[in-house]
Amino acid sequence: MFTKQHINVFVAEGDNDTTFDGLTQDSIYAWGLQVEASPVATSYIPTTTTSATRNADVLEYAGSDGVDYSSTGGTIVGEATMGDYDIPGSGAGQYPTIAALYLNAGTRFSLFFEDTNDSISSFGSNGAAQWSIVPTTDYADATRRSYVLSFALNDIEIYAGGTSEGTDTVATIPTTIDTIGIGNDGNSTYQFTGGVIHRVRIFPQLRVIQ
Repeated sequence: MFTKQHINVFVAEGDNDTTFDGLTQDSIYAWGLQVEASPVATSYIPTTTTSATRNADVLEYAGSDGVDYSSTGGTIVGEATMGDYDIPGSGAGQYPTIAALYLNAGTRFSLFFEDTNDSISSFGSNGAAQWSIVPTTDYADATRRSYVLSFALNDIEIYAGGTSEGTDTVATIPTTIDTIGIGNDGNSTYQFTGGVIHRVRIFPQLRVIQ
């Protein structure tokens, strides 16, 4: 096991030979090297003499025509690398979310990581809780996977890497959904994975994607 790590930075002139002669008309200005204790890199965080925290990424799309999948069901497919999400504002009672569809806090459903065991999970509410699927497999291992929530009346199922993680066969789909949130649980709270959400696809039909 390596006990030390090194970062090498090379400079080059136009011939790209990684040799810099240091002539009077030439100069080098380097600034903003960023090192993070994380399985993945985030965007640049400007600092001076003290540490700093960047603003959270926020992605929400509210459709004026509504995004109501209640009649035929649909599928949320998210590709994500789940890291250790013990980060500021997360932990017990927090649910790092890949994606959610919602009208408000009482009418919503989401694909998220459960707070106590890091399993891929799903919750749906239509004025009252309709389903809550919380498996036990820990996915906080910094591995990129496809996570899927397929939903229709009395037919809810979630998958991780092509493997079914849980089902619910008695559930009503929330109606009048009009907003898509990425990294947002639909409960007026942004919940982040401690990793990367690479891609999210939402289909207005029931699909199984490996």
